[in-house]
Order: sequence, then C-alpha cells, then structure tokens
Amino acid sequence: MTSDQLNDQNRDHEPDWFKYGWQISLVVIAAFVILAGLQFTMIATVQWLFERDDITAFGISGDFFGAINALFSALAFAAIIITLWMQKYELSQQREELEMTRGVMVQQQQEMREQNELLGKQRFETTFFRMLELHGQVVETLRTTDNANFGRSVVDDMVESILRFVYANEGDPGLTVESSISAYEQWYQRNESAIGHYFRTLYNILSFVSDQQIKDEKTYTRLVRAQLSSSELQLLMFNALGRRGRDKFKPLIEKYTILKHLPQDDILDLLRPEFKPTAFESMDNSSNE
Repeated sequence: MTSDQLNDQNRDHEPDWFKYGWQISLVVIAAFVILAGLQFTMIATVQWLFERDDITAFGISGDFFGAINALFSALAFAAIIITLWMQKYELSQQREELEMTRGVMVQQQQEMREQNELLGKQRFETTFFRMLELHGQVVETLRTTDNANFGRSVVDDMVESILRFVYANEGDPGLTVESSISAYEQWYQRNESAIGHYFRTLYNILSFVSDQQIKDEKTYTRLVRAQLSSSELQLLMFNALGRRGRDKFKPLIEKYTILKHLPQDDILDLLRPEFKPTAFESMDNSSNE
C-alpha cells in the first residue's frame, strides 16, 4: 500500500462534519461579525443615550449588552469545543495513518527479505551447478598413466589398485583399519597428481553448500551423491580416513550421508565403524534421503 493509497483511505474515513469544517468555520466567523456589528451599534447607542441622559434606555441597553456578551461567550466556547474536537480527530487520524504506515513498512521489509532470499538462492544455485559441472569435467579428465582408460573407468582401476595395496600390506593379525589406511596413504603418494584435484573439487562443493546454510541443503547434496559411482564412493571412504580428509572432508561426508549407497565388501565393512552412522543413513527418515 502506497502513501497515496493511505491518503485516499484516510479521506474516505473522514466524517461529513469534518469534510465541511470550513463551512462551519465561516458560519462561526459570520456570527462573530454580526455580533461585533451589534456590539458596535450598541456602543453608538450608549453614546447617544449619554447625550440624552435617558436612564430607562440605559437599563434596556444594559440588558441588550448582557445578551450580546452571553452570545459572544457561547460562540467562543463553541469555537473552542470545535477546535478541540477537530484536533482530537486529526490526532486520531495521524495515529491510524502511523499504524498503517508501520504495517506497510513491515510488509515491505518482509517482501524485501523474501526477494533477497530468492536472489541469494538463485546466486547459490548458479554457483552450485557450475561447480557440479566442473566436477564432471574433472572426472572426464582422469587418465591412467598409460592413457588406456579415462573418465570414471579410471576410478574403477584406482580402487582395484588400492585394494591390491591393502592386501599386500596385510600383516599377521590380518586386515586392520590401520594397515588399510596405511596402504591407501602409500597408494595416494604415488597417484596424487592424478586424483588430488578430484577430491579437492568434490570437497569444495560440499563445503560450499555447508557454508551457505540454505534451506533444504540436502536437496543439493543428494544431487552430488547421485553423480558418484560405487567405485567413487569406495575411493571417498579411503580418502576420508586418510590424513588429508579426516579433519574436514569426513565430517561433510557424515553430515550429508554421502556413503549411503556404498557397496558391501570385506575391507569396506572393516572401515564402516570409523564413520558416524549418518555417513550411511540419514537420521531424518526421509524417503528421498
């Protein structure tokens, strides 16, 4: 509601007597003028009576003066009452207008907040989907050392290579979490140049979503998870337990249930207890999660 609309609404609520207040004022002024004329006439009459020294006429003129003064007093009192009443009405109108203006301001602030939220969401989605597209490009650039494979098939080869390292590092007690992570660290040192940027882009996507603190953030992280193959999930599991991922990447994986569709495997089952349950199953019981 604009200020013009407020003014139109105020005019619609004005009582008839207030709309014609100027006419009432003219009547009061005219009455004062007439009475003043009568007063002047009486003064002239008194002067004439003084010249004639007519005592009876003096009494009559005195009564007339009293009546005139009473009328003056009544008109003055009526003018005061009308003035006070009009001031009271104007104050009430000002209060109503102030309340309506305050309501309009609250509504405008709410609309501005909603508009800012919408613009913020649009900016977020533009950046998010651009980052997701960039991650897809990173996956497509993955290559084996002999360039025999590329893209997501390279991740399959990498997981097989990691598992060979793990089994080769198996000690007398058999497979342990420590020996498995140690084997992964050895493998990563040899392949960091080929896979390091993959983990960094994926981490930055999840970190970006977390930092924005938007509503329904898991709607977007589900899109991220939907891009990941089974081999990529296994790769993420090892990386999250390694020294480069355990402090920052692992909490995000647990927060957004990234490993929900992780396949069953002896080594993977060995590593599962190292994660919070939320890494594999959401606690909000959402069917879409």
